[in-house]
Amino acid sequence: KGKASLTMLPAGPGAVNGTPLLVGDRGTGYTLYLEIHLNYAQGGKYMAIKVSNYMSRQVISINQDMGIREAFFLMKEHAIRHLPIVDERKQLIGIISDRELRRPNWVDEAHDISHVYYLDNTMHVRDVMIKNVHVLHTYDTLSKAVTLLLDKAIGAAPVLDKNETLVGMLSAIDLLRALADMIKEQKNSKG
Repeated sequence: KGKASLTMLPAGPGAVNGTPLLVGDRGTGYTLYLEIHLNYAQGGKYMAIKVSNYMSRQVISINQDMGIREAFFLMKEHAIRHLPIVDERKQLIGIISDRELRRPNWVDEAHDISHVYYLDNTMHVRDVMIKNVHVLHTYDTLSKAVTLLLDKAIGAAPVLDKNETLVGMLSAIDLLRALADMIKEQKNSKG
């Protein structure tokens, strides 16, 4: 059986028994910290929940030569917001979000410089993709995943296995599913 702890604390740095998950309304002056280490007793040993338990396994990846309009509509068709970019050996080389496709960072590089940007296939994914990809591994804990997404202000991260092969994606939505499971478990354990 799992255990989860839920605590309301005044907003500020720190965590409760581990790495925090920020879920509260900043305007209230309170932040909800959730111990994401949903603990399972297994033969008396502590085991933290792994990324592989909540990641999306059906990953749609693309190559860097795809046009940006084509990539945008692929995301729209599959109701996803992130696409990992892989090379011919299926190794991760970048990631792109719908945000980069709608308006890449370079369009607004300075107040006095104007760039025209059209969402068409004259530009390729390689022109706007993020090359410094923040990744997780299947064996990482959800706690580490929460910290990564919060610290880097990203909405999702590709998940690699021990051979550095792309095997999944973990998004903020997946972490909210973990939170929902913990809240449900806590309610069930109370009665």
